[in-house]
Amino acid sequence: MKPKSVPVPGIAAQWRATLAEGIFAIENPPWDDAWRLSIGYHRDLVSPVPQPSHVLHLAAARLASASHYLSLHGPARQFARRLGFQLLPEKL
Repeated sequence: MKPKSVPVPGIAAQWRATLAEGIFAIENPPWDDAWRLSIGYHRDLVSPVPQPSHVLHLAAARLASASHYLSLHGPARQFARRLGFQLLPEKL
């Protein structure tokens, strides 16, 4: 007689369970404030200029009091370093 197979929960079910347990919390950043801050950042940018979406994410990270910034995009990394973020990965 074969043992009964135990169903393995899918990734979506695991994610919902993790959220329900409070292990992770999802918060929306203040996008309006981030948008205004990124406009201010654009005034100070010099070449190479990151794409606007990268600048918006940097502004949201700043407003969220993040200490690290993960990016593989060279210009965004340079600007993040100027803003005082610790970069991840540390080296490309």
